[in-house]
Amino acid sequence: MSTDTDNVIAFPGVRVAAEPATLIIGAVLAEEPQVVHRQFGINDRLTLRELSDALRVMFGWPGESAPTKFTLDGTAGIGSGAGAGGGGLGAGGVGAGLGLSVNMPLDTVIGDVLQDVGDTLTWHWGLWDHRLDVREAFARDEATPDALCIGGSGTIDGLWRGGRVANVAAPGGAGRDGGRGGDAGAAAGDPRGGNAGNPGSAAGPGNAAGGPDIAAINELLTGEQSIRNTLATARDDVVDLIERSGVFEFVPLLQALDLRRNPGCACIADDCDRMRDLPAEDADDHAGRDAALATLLCLSALTDQDIRHDVTSHVMDALGWVADDGTPLTGEDVEELCSATWAVLEEVGVVGNEQVGVVEKLDLLREALRR
Repeated sequence: MSTDTDNVIAFPGVRVAAEPATLIIGAVLAEEPQVVHRQFGINDRLTLRELSDALRVMFGWPGESAPTKFTLDGTAGIGSGAGAGGGGLGAGGVGAGLGLSVNMPLDTVIGDVLQDVGDTLTWHWGLWDHRLDVREAFARDEATPDALCIGGSGTIDGLWRGGRVANVAAPGGAGRDGGRGGDAGAAAGDPRGGNAGNPGSAAGPGNAAGGPDIAAINELLTGEQSIRNTLATARDDVVDLIERSGVFEFVPLLQALDLRRNPGCACIADDCDRMRDLPAEDADDHAGRDAALATLLCLSALTDQDIRHDVTSHVMDALGWVADDGTPLTGEDVEELCSATWAVLEEVGVVGNEQVGVVEKLDLLREALRR
């Protein structure tokens, strides 16, 4: 029997996946008046069941058994078969062409459903619907974690304590204060009942600001050893800046960058050498060198200028650097502090009017950050 996939006609919603890929996915839970967002990378060779487990950790839902499923909007034509799940309303069945939502079997491989930028899927946990959409896809290697939370905003605390979750709690959670299913569980610090101690919750460890604890989420997703391995690939001064500032959200960025990866494009050798010599500030200009390292990390996240300015000013504030008048440094102030490094970045095309492509830009930034 031929194994040539060129002749395979996939059912609507289920496609033949190509090479293994890492998908960058945005997930949004919109429950007025709250909006909770997570952005993450996932191995597309995992199953939807494994994706569900990762989403539960990232959003901070408890570990109890709750009705969980994925649905796919049926927007393709009427299928010619029984569908991926073998039933009449599977991904390739009659439901796919009628605008109906189709339940996807949890043993479905992610890459058979989500492949291209713009592909969408809905994850249901209990009574809550989380909309997923693919933002980016690229070839993966063995060093890349299977699941990694890149960032996010908002928490489920108000929703959890609102009582609706009592409808999906494990036996014994009969109401708002009913054992493990209600607020009494949270007050007692039981992570299975309330949300205390959950890194996806504002009550999570190191999370006084009220947002998700990305570092703690990734420790659950990838393990503490994986985080240590990632930091071991970064330069000592980069690790030192992360530890002094306490901005451990940079760790998943370094994991996603995979600093052990060899350059994937023909970077000019001289440019690579210049990146390795950064920061360009004098050795005794500690503020300037901190500003340069914070800037390099933010540029590696491919953020826009506003976000980069917000993050770099936050990092410098956490490190104790302020303006001459004692006020917090602005993003523009941070750029001025590391103007020598910024000039090099312009000359090699990482910033400025004549920038290189994204792949080459990331390769150059890896040279500046790797050990």
